[in-house]
Amino acid sequence: MQSIAGSIGGSGALGKARTLIEQIKSKHSAIADAFGTGAGLRLMRVDSDMAETVLLRLIGRGIVGLPIHDSFIVEERHSGILAQTMDDVLDLTLQRISGSRPLSIWSSKNVPQYGGGGEGVRGGGNNVGIGDGTTGRPANDNGDGIGGLGVA
Repeated sequence: MQSIAGSIGGSGALGKARTLIEQIKSKHSAIADAFGTGAGLRLMRVDSDMAETVLLRLIGRGIVGLPIHDSFIVEERHSGILAQTMDDVLDLTLQRISGSRPLSIWSSKNVPQYGGGGEGVRGGGNNVGIGDGTTGRPANDNGDGIGGLGVA
């Protein structure tokens, strides 16, 4: 709280920070009990480990993947292998965490880093970007800034 108050600064910063934190907890009540527990750090580690595993599996198959946050760019001819690898790593991770094999996961959330919209994003944020080798933008980018969406 002190850190937030320091960022706010000025008179009454600590009270404003308390109010802000309570508003955030109210808005996100379903996960509010996890705030301040280190859960976010643990989940970031899981995400990082998943990305590393995807890249190592691609390298093991002689495929070079370029990671961009939690997405990957590969040559178009390897898009199916990338999608399958991402699915396999997600399944293994969820199995490790929950102890059971998950069903296929789809998210219809908007993805702000890709222009704010789109349907059928695999894995929430792990989008498959496929470079076309000529324009520098994803081959499946139709020009609306939503490249990487819809790969299943």
